[in-house]
Amino acid sequence: MAICDTCGNNYDKTFTITRAGQAGTFDSFECAIHLMAPTCAHCGCRILGHGVEASGGIYCCAHCARETGHTELVDRAADDMGHNVDDDSRSDEERGTTADRKAPQTVLKPSDPDELANSEPHPDTETDEDPSPQQGPGAAG
Repeated sequence: MAICDTCGNNYDKTFTITRAGQAGTFDSFECAIHLMAPTCAHCGCRILGHGVEASGGIYCCAHCARETGHTELVDRAADDMGHNVDDDSRSDEERGTTADRKAPQTVLKPSDPDELANSEPHPDTETDEDPSPQQGPGAAG
């Protein structure tokens, strides 16, 4: 068994990661990330993906890079007309009217089973339940 370099857990399923010549033994990816993942030069969060790099710094996203003066970095490539998709200086015609674009629908559901059992379904959520009132013993009608 080996000991995790981050938390000290003595575990039989540890693994080793080597990055830039530095090796570490870990019992979980969480511990590996905590010790080895680079941090954003602007906001300080751990970078779990590729990130973006400019002038020797690494950033979690193009926004953070722009906040430190690297204005050439963007989140998306240019569209057919050569505009960055993030560029708000385009006209409505160039972007497409808002009527042509439908906002994504996100339905958040409670993760607690008790909360889920006591919650009303979201109006955009389809259910298998019959919307008519239940008729049974003791029901009026």
